Amino acid sequence: MDGRVLKFVVAGVLLTAGVGALMFSTLKDPESSLTRFTPDQLLAADPTDVGQRGVQVDGFVAEGTERYDMGAKELRFQVRDTAKTAFVNVVYREGLKPDTFAEGQGVVVSGKYEAAANIIEADKLMTKCPSKYEAEPPTTGETASAVGAGQ
Repeated sequence: MDGRVLKFVVAGVLLTAGVGALMFSTLKDPESSLTRFTPDQLLAADPTDVGQRGVQVDGFVAEGTERYDMGAKELRFQVRDTAKTAFVNVVYREGLKPDTFAEGQGVVVSGKYEAAANIIEADKLMTKCPSKYEAEPPTTGETASAVGAGQ
């Protein structure tokens, strides 16, 4: 074998090994196997399809449902949809309550869903930050176009 062929063979083996390692790590990652839902979609899903599976639910912390046991580091609450018609119970035991966790706040919860009890045993909880860049209403005497134009 001459040097050029050997270089191509080595490059091909390294490329194949790299692609294989990437595929293996993607398949092994539990986050890649989660099915994403809103609370209303999760409740409407067939329980045999979602029961005891990894799910990710995107919604809002339902008002008046937060219970935090600091000693046990256990947070219980409900995630609701935007229409406030669908609610899913959540238990999070993976650490401290996030600082930005609040009623009405947007959250993304990942974990195992037990359809019969309508509860997610969460292993990941992420809160969404409210936008700091919301437009202020125009003051008296200003028009919306003048505010938007920076005048």
